[in-house]
Amino acid sequence: MRIEQNLYKALAPYIIEPALPMVMERLSSRPIRLDFSDRSGRILGFYRGQVSRFFKRAERRIENRETISLQISLNPYTLLLVFIHEWAHLLTHRDYPGAQPHGKEWKRLYRREAQFFLRPDIFPPDMLAALTAYFAKPGAYWDDRLVAACAPYGKDRKAFERIYKRLARKGTYLPAPVTYRLAYGPAAGRKTETGSVSQAAEKPVKPAQPALYETKAEAVNPEAVGADLPLRRAVAGTLTLPVCVKVQDRWAQLEKRKDDYLTGCWEDTDKAMRVHALAEVGVPAEGAAE
Repeated sequence: MRIEQNLYKALAPYIIEPALPMVMERLSSRPIRLDFSDRSGRILGFYRGQVSRFFKRAERRIENRETISLQISLNPYTLLLVFIHEWAHLLTHRDYPGAQPHGKEWKRLYRREAQFFLRPDIFPPDMLAALTAYFAKPGAYWDDRLVAACAPYGKDRKAFERIYKRLARKGTYLPAPVTYRLAYGPAAGRKTETGSVSQAAEKPVKPAQPALYETKAEAVNPEAVGADLPLRRAVAGTLTLPVCVKVQDRWAQLEKRKDDYLTGCWEDTDKAMRVHALAEVGVPAEGAAE
């Protein structure tokens, strides 16, 4: 039990918090060695089966365990996807010893394993949509579809940390390892304007409810802007454009999608503005989908 607790503690800074129990369950199911490499390069990770070597001089045989190696410098989303890729290799080697490395058996197991992790509390909504389409017919290597899905959140952990910190200041929290939430979240028990609450505890907390990413809203009559209407929170990227929303106590009209942002103009000044697709905004309750 102590080994599992130490492994949990070792992986917590790198694996997205809600996904960590599932990763632990897989690693604890069989003897396996997990290596992290800090050398960035073309190889994001690899799987190596059990190897038995006999050394003549020492007159002894060395048994090496199955090994999964991952680049520790990857951003948390990329790291998790690479782990799923390599874990599918392990399952293929176990269940189909004579199968091709990226054959139909591997693709079937790769798709099956990915389904456990494709959840809104593990991946942001835009990435979740891209990954759902990708795993309908996954590729053998890290192709352009996965690069495009991960690109908005940085190529490595340092870039992801900057993105997470910037969004955290605005009250928007990406699914991330627990260390990011503790480092950049609000004070324990204190509510922000978006209603997010941080529990600065040592043990993992219950992940955010998926409903946060599923709330949708229809377009609102612009004449209602400025009226004293009850508001509901909604993720900007899930709204149907055009739509009037309240951002930081100001009303804005969102009209277009551009990359990871929604663009429009402020209603009071008509000046251009933009808001990240993952940012929470206020929507009149009467315009929000039930």
